[in-house]
Amino acid sequence: MGADIFFQILLPSQPEVELQSNNLVNTKLGYIIGGTILQQKAPDNKVTLFCSTCNNNINDEIKNFFEVEKVPQAYCEKLSEHDLAEDIFQKSVKLNNNKFQVDIPLKVPISEVNSHLGNSFDLALHRFLSLEKRLHKNPLLLTEYEKFIQEYVELGHGQYIDFQTYDLEQDPVYFLPHHAVVNEFSKTTRTRVVFDASMKTNLKVSLNDLMLNGSLPQKELFDIILLYRIGDYTFSTDIQKMFRNVLVNPEHASLQNILWRSHPSDTIQCIRLNTVTYGMKSSSFLATRCLLELTDRYGTDYPLASFILNNCTYIDDILYSTSDKLELLEAKAQLEAILQKGGFRTHKWASNSPGILSDIPYSEQQFNELELQKDSCTMKALGLHVDIKNDCFTMSCPNNFDNDVVTKRSILSYIARFYDPMGFVSPIIVKAKVILQKLWLDKLDWNAVPPAAVKEEWLRFAADLFAMDPICFNRNIPVPKSAEAVQLIGFADASTSTGYGCCVYLRVVDKTGKVNIALLCSKSRINSHSKPLTIPRLELNAALLLTHLIKRTHDTLSLKLKINNVYLFTDSMIVLGWLNTEIINLQAYVANRVKIIKEVSSQYQWQYINTKENPADLISRGMDPQEIASCSLWWHGPSFLQNGKYEFSDNSQNLPTVTLPELKKVPPSGDQLVTLSTQVQNDLFEFLQKYSDIHKMTRVMAYVLRFCNNIKTKNNKTLLSYLSSEELTRALNLIIKQEQYVHFNQEIKNLKQNRDIVGPVKSLHPFLDDQGLLRVGGRLQNSQIPYEQKHQIILHKESKVTELIIRSEHQRLFHAGPKLLLSILNQKYWLINAMRQIKKITHKCLVCFRMKAESAKQLMGSLPQQRVTACKPFLKVGVDFAGPLPVKNSRIRRSVETKGYICVFVCFVTKAVHLELSSDLTTDSFLACFKRLIARRGLPSEVFADNGTNFRGAANQLADLYRLHAASEHQTRVQSFSAQQGIRFHFVPSYSPVFAGLAEAAVKSTKFHLKRILQKLVLTYEQLNTILVQIEGILNSRPLVPMSSDINDFSYLTPGHFLTGSAIMSYPEKDISDLPTNRLKFWKVCEHVKQCFWSIWHKYYLNSLQCRSKWQSSVPNVTEGMLVILREPNCPPLHWPLARVSKVFPGKDGKVRAIEVTAPNGKTYMRSLSGICVLPLDDNLT
Repeated sequence: MGADIFFQILLPSQPEVELQSNNLVNTKLGYIIGGTILQQKAPDNKVTLFCSTCNNNINDEIKNFFEVEKVPQAYCEKLSEHDLAEDIFQKSVKLNNNKFQVDIPLKVPISEVNSHLGNSFDLALHRFLSLEKRLHKNPLLLTEYEKFIQEYVELGHGQYIDFQTYDLEQDPVYFLPHHAVVNEFSKTTRTRVVFDASMKTNLKVSLNDLMLNGSLPQKELFDIILLYRIGDYTFSTDIQKMFRNVLVNPEHASLQNILWRSHPSDTIQCIRLNTVTYGMKSSSFLATRCLLELTDRYGTDYPLASFILNNCTYIDDILYSTSDKLELLEAKAQLEAILQKGGFRTHKWASNSPGILSDIPYSEQQFNELELQKDSCTMKALGLHVDIKNDCFTMSCPNNFDNDVVTKRSILSYIARFYDPMGFVSPIIVKAKVILQKLWLDKLDWNAVPPAAVKEEWLRFAADLFAMDPICFNRNIPVPKSAEAVQLIGFADASTSTGYGCCVYLRVVDKTGKVNIALLCSKSRINSHSKPLTIPRLELNAALLLTHLIKRTHDTLSLKLKINNVYLFTDSMIVLGWLNTEIINLQAYVANRVKIIKEVSSQYQWQYINTKENPADLISRGMDPQEIASCSLWWHGPSFLQNGKYEFSDNSQNLPTVTLPELKKVPPSGDQLVTLSTQVQNDLFEFLQKYSDIHKMTRVMAYVLRFCNNIKTKNNKTLLSYLSSEELTRALNLIIKQEQYVHFNQEIKNLKQNRDIVGPVKSLHPFLDDQGLLRVGGRLQNSQIPYEQKHQIILHKESKVTELIIRSEHQRLFHAGPKLLLSILNQKYWLINAMRQIKKITHKCLVCFRMKAESAKQLMGSLPQQRVTACKPFLKVGVDFAGPLPVKNSRIRRSVETKGYICVFVCFVTKAVHLELSSDLTTDSFLACFKRLIARRGLPSEVFADNGTNFRGAANQLADLYRLHAASEHQTRVQSFSAQQGIRFHFVPSYSPVFAGLAEAAVKSTKFHLKRILQKLVLTYEQLNTILVQIEGILNSRPLVPMSSDINDFSYLTPGHFLTGSAIMSYPEKDISDLPTNRLKFWKVCEHVKQCFWSIWHKYYLNSLQCRSKWQSSVPNVTEGMLVILREPNCPPLHWPLARVSKVFPGKDGKVRAIEVTAPNGKTYMRSLSGICVLPLDDNLT
């Protein structure tokens, strides 16, 4: 009461009563006591009690409930944070002594963490003291908690350290609060300690705030469960303590400290955690990324285990199935082996085949010996209940709903317990969604009782659900290897009253015509009440949902199965009509969705189905829980698909004609429409496409602007002289401005309306200058650099102007590299994704490409038949020349020197070498060498040579010689036989040594020995020929393969064994000619030895030729019409001529390795891929 009123209510007569420290006053309101209130000292210990209602849990449950219904995306958007985390992982990961060690991916360097984090000790201490009170109120929980901490330290996952180890003011230190999470139903770990890295410090920052979170490299639950349904035999397991088996870099372990003591009377101690800790933002990424690292390092050694870790693992849970029992055993062995490489162990094993786990103790299995003797063994796998004894899934309702407490909170909490990631009971779930939507539309408080109608509907639904018997259906969908057809069938439907949905089935037809159809998955959506849609639009959305779902299903199952056909069904003739209509004729809403459907389902076939036979109709309308278990239409699809001879004919074209809504209006054909000019495309776009040079484009624009200026000028001061620099700058800025309006339209609008902008330019703090150009705002306003370098013009990476500016600067700087080019451009322009765009453009520069041109490549071809077919030595021959070598005419001093050449013959089958000395490179000299080869080694049937003129001339003369031999009547029988055999010459393409590899290798080996013997000596013809014959013997003594696998047998197979029966350079053996041995028996022994040589050749030498030593990847073929560069060994790269591919010669495998090119002068040449370079032109790359 204020003093002004107090004195107005006082009465003149006051009582004469004295109170201790107080006064009694008589007023118009009665007696009032006033004075000092005696205060007692407040106790030092304060206990504050408060009640806080948090709805986060129910919100998270509802969010998870609806996210389960989303179709998993094949490609998720990858954030820059993910890339940074991946980069840190790759740089820091180590694998020593079968243990991974990683860095915690931080947003700031470890040395700067303390300044960002602040003090976490005080809050962690308060949290621990509260935990301590809770634990000592529950002795059982305290015992389990102590056991957990003790085990953590004993396993080396944590260690006690002294507080004095840390300087809390300087060192990067963080203390993690921890608490207990109790799972009463867990068989292995009832109490789990959870660490909280989200606790805010005194600076309002948590450790999780400073962490980067990488993207999880594993498959989603949807994919893993799909693959789990294919295969007769299965196993499941769990990686034991997966997170804690990955060590953390000791420099980062200081961020993982906890406080602990066993009793309140003890001193609080600090435990540093040495491994990846759950509760931290990056923990799941680090642990799962280590599993992926195992597959990268050891995937080739353990292919089955690599497949499992990549496709059948979710965090630490593994589900795998296959139709081959031996493969399952091998997969189990490989999985344990590859996990041991990273220090991981498995437990909780379970399998539907008892013998699979015979070597695993029951302590490491999901079920003990007594449990396995029961009729059913149900476990929880990725949230689903699986009965491994009966090999089926089981689904039942959550616990009974409490009818006494019916509020919005209780209903939503109960609905959120439904976990059905595959949509096995979507017809039931959709009814729950409708009730949930009604609660949301009423905008009730969390604890409010819903309206009577909604409450009654819910109670009836909950009662039906509780009365529903558990649903059991087979896990395995049998797909025999001899199946005639494996098909995916999808159905879509919509309803205005409820929503829309789709379902997908797998249809398998075996050789006998028996059909097996099973539900794979389904998804549902409820209709929006705020923006109601028409039935055709709802049906179209259902078709779109089906398209995404069946595409993801197809991609996932293709990892295990070969899907023959995919068929999509809808009962909407309007939707089928839209799908058969050109997109340009449809209105925007329909056109956008039809376009996506056509793109995604281009390889699939759409069909019409009657509504009564459409299983998706059950989703759109909902089903009562008691009906779904026995509904054959839902679990096995329409009955007509059970017919093994049913043919999927395209019936969408034969439907009755319907009037399609939402088509663009077209003028009647009888009316005459006069149209002036409708320009939809941007004028600047056409202008930019006309010019490939930024300077020419700028000059043209400058002249246009001058013309506009001249026609506006009234005082006859027109501009007619040369273009000034100001005019050129204004023209270029106008071009850039228009391009900015095309690519940064929304950002410019937001800037003009003073709104926040989004996108890649936000970090640049852009602004519009006085000319309307979008420039960098940045942080360099106070620097002393020029204005244009301080506030660069922003260019979009896809802009044509950006490409022309980069190309122009690249040429002006004499074809500078990307880094120099970027530094020069940044003085005036700021390019989005600059380095990538610069590299892309400079890579297409023909001058730069010529200077470092690389030869075209292709997968190394299979060996020709001539090399892998057994025949006598030198029947298939390769030939090449080496030299020249100086040769003296005589041994006297100052004898005249001439040139000599080596003609190298090599056997394609045995690699035997024959060397002949030739005086020149003429055809006559080669024919002389060739005749000597025939005289010593026999007549070859095929000769492979390069395009040398001497070889070509010899081929022509040999053809004449063959005709001469064939016409002679006085030749001997042997001459007649040899003439009938003939000799075929094969010529490899020019400048293609790879096509004559054996001959080139023989030349190289010959030169190797010759250079070391001759050095600077000049020999006579006789001396040089002697050395060549000796080198020939050495080369024919080279080992091909060992004679046997015996480690004590040092003999080996050489080319000489096929020529003389032993290695030519081997030591002479003991003379055994005097032994009394039957001559016929001796030659049989010789024949047996020769056959042994060929047996070794077949078994060992041929197998050694299997591997491709290089060119191991297949690349797109060179095609006719490509513009290429011809490599000329005697010319610099810039002088290599251009040519056009006129013909290609694919091999038996379809790969092109030889081509015919046409030069500008009209001449044609044969070349191999190593003799050409494909220019980086758009026509060549498409």
